[in-house]
This record gives sequence, C-alpha cells and structure tokens, in this order.
Amino acid sequence: MSRVALRHVLAHRLGCRPGEVPVVHDPRSGAPRPVRGRAGAVTAGSGLDPTAVPSPELGGASPVRFSVSRTAGVVALVTAQRPVGVDVERLQSEVEADVLLDLLHPADRQRLARLRGRRRAAAVTRTWVRVEALVKGWETGLSRDPAGIHIGAAARADYGRGWSVSDVRTAPRENARLAVAWRTDPAPQG
Repeated sequence: MSRVALRHVLAHRLGCRPGEVPVVHDPRSGAPRPVRGRAGAVTAGSGLDPTAVPSPELGGASPVRFSVSRTAGVVALVTAQRPVGVDVERLQSEVEADVLLDLLHPADRQRLARLRGRRRAAAVTRTWVRVEALVKGWETGLSRDPAGIHIGAAARADYGRGWSVSDVRTAPRENARLAVAWRTDPAPQG
C-alpha cells in the first residue's frame, strides 16, 4: 500500500503515470534516490545525473526527494526539493520503550528516565521517531549510532549542519508519533 501511494504522489509531482516512476534505493545505504522527470522521461538519480530532466511543474528546480515510513495502519510520506526524512511509529509499550531508551543519547536517556509508565513510553517513542527521521534525511540510516544524536525536548529544533526536525501531530485514534526532518535553507552570505 505504501509503495502504491508513493508512486501516485511522485507521479503527480513529476507529471507522469505511477508506473513510470522509478523508485531506486542506494545499494550501500538503502536511502531512496531522488527522482527527476516529465511524462515519458522520468529518471532516478543522485542529483548529479546530467541526463535527468526536471519536471515542467518544478521548472529547473532540484529533483524530488522523498521519504516513506509505515507502521501498523499508518503510512507517512513526504516529498521535497531538498533532503528530507520521515518516521512514524505506533506508541511503544513500556517494555519496548525501555529497550529503545538504552539506544538513545545519554542526555535524552537521563531526561526520559525521570518519566514513568505510559508518559515515558510516549516520550521515548517521540524521541525515537525524531532520531529515525534525521538519519533517513542524512541518508545514513541506523548505520549512524543513535546514541550520538542528542534530540532534546523541543517540538521543533534545529540540529547542526543545517537540519531541522519537528514533531507532526497525529490523530489520537492513530496512537502514533510522527516526525519530519529536512535540510534547511543555507544562511544568507554577505
């Protein structure tokens, strides 16, 4: 279901049919490769492919980048013209939250360890999806140690080297936490 949704969203952005959208992942990192295209000429690339043709809707803009995450009954999909990552997780059980807590940055572990029960499980899940969104955006996945990524408690935060990460509100019935990370605009020069 998530792959079908992804192809339909990308096809709309690229001006082609869903079956023409190449969804290609980097063989080393597993990160999705950006796509460029117009009807009949859609390509996957690293952003450096000189033969890639930009979408007419996007003019001469950057290729479309995307990230997808899924959990039981929920699919999160984001597209952008810059590196981006998304993660969604069902609220972890208290036992699952304790396992994830051990994987987080020491400062986050200390902050979250003060909470108890369902409050801790919700806060750990929230922190975990923010870590996952960042490593997806960075295209490293969990090859980068989550314990080295300090998230903090703010709902939206800038995270070194031009990245932001933010919580996204979900409906209470979804019982899930969602976060998006994106490369921010570079600071103006001069």
